[in-house]
Amino acid sequence: MLKVVSSLIVVTVALWCLGGQARGREPAESETRLLPRVLFMIAEQNIGQELVMYWWSWWGKGGSQFTGQTVDMAVSESVLKEAFLAQGLNVIDISSETGTIEISNAYRVADLTSAATRVYGNKFGADIVITGKALAKEGPRTPGSSVGSYLAEITVNAIRVDTGQVLATARGKGVARHIAQHTGGNEALARAAQSVADKLITQITSKWARDLEPQPSHDK
Repeated sequence: MLKVVSSLIVVTVALWCLGGQARGREPAESETRLLPRVLFMIAEQNIGQELVMYWWSWWGKGGSQFTGQTVDMAVSESVLKEAFLAQGLNVIDISSETGTIEISNAYRVADLTSAATRVYGNKFGADIVITGKALAKEGPRTPGSSVGSYLAEITVNAIRVDTGQVLATARGKGVARHIAQHTGGNEALARAAQSVADKLITQITSKWARDLEPQPSHDK
């Protein structure tokens, strides 16, 4: 956790220095918080779901194709958002953009290309898009026990929107035990997301800060 906090301090200081050097004055308080705007796009499939769930499939269409699905959507995405918000990063709330952005059907797929990722990022005003997949499945069950074991895996990548550069990548796993499949799957997904959150934040903030550092002048 210290690495995460240190990286965030570096980002803020770098931005403060850039603001002061560029304008010859102390930057305003708001300028010291110019951290990247992050958009999350995590496709997820829990136990009992017939479909991989991802908000950009139904976003702006009413979600009619998910009628009858009773499990929670985007558990892993929610956990990652909470971790980023806790560290002071700017997370985009897609609900505030409902009805204002048009998305082509060609981009309503779970496996996004780098180009499609950047299209979404530009439309939502994001600096970074975090894409990935999370999958939960049932593990081995002890004979005679009502408690089942549940396993989840998640793979995530952070893409810089303006350049397409991969800023971070991480893989994680989560394990849970519970009587109910639905709850056990959710807990495993949440733990898988928690296992990659700090790694993602550290990689993103350190690279973002490095890119913001003033480059040495070669003028004589």
